[in-house]
Amino acid sequence: MRQLFPSPEDDVAPGTAYGDAPTGGGRPWVVTDMVASVDGGTAVAGRSGGLGSPGDKAVFRALRSLADVILVGAGTARTESYRAVVVDDAARERRLAHGQRPVPRLALVSGRLDLDAASPMFTDAAEAPLVFTTTRAATRGASRFAEVAEVVTAGEDT
Repeated sequence: MRQLFPSPEDDVAPGTAYGDAPTGGGRPWVVTDMVASVDGGTAVAGRSGGLGSPGDKAVFRALRSLADVILVGAGTARTESYRAVVVDDAARERRLAHGQRPVPRLALVSGRLDLDAASPMFTDAAEAPLVFTTTRAATRGASRFAEVAEVVTAGEDT
């Protein structure tokens, strides 16, 4: 990756470029990351995973390694075949030194709770993912996630 700001440098590792997680003066903070093609496309053959370059994927991993929680829509998790969140040893050590959990927690948003509770994103997770859904969907299917996720209701129908 080539860093352009705050000062141009060649061959900067994404973890170095992004450094430590911002503290926000003790306040919560949000980071978002996406990749798009030059014509504005966000997917190739229906998946975003095929769009990014190795550099894009390195930035994606670096940003994820800084987060406390990784928020993903259920449709994206299904389409991209999400697995459990993992970080390398250096990221794990950095996280622990900053008082974070060893691995970021996955949080999914699903209006219908149409996720596979036997998926590796649940069964292989270091910490049970959060699943945000509606009261209506939770009434119909939250019991499937009792052993693998923490289901949080937010709204009756939407």
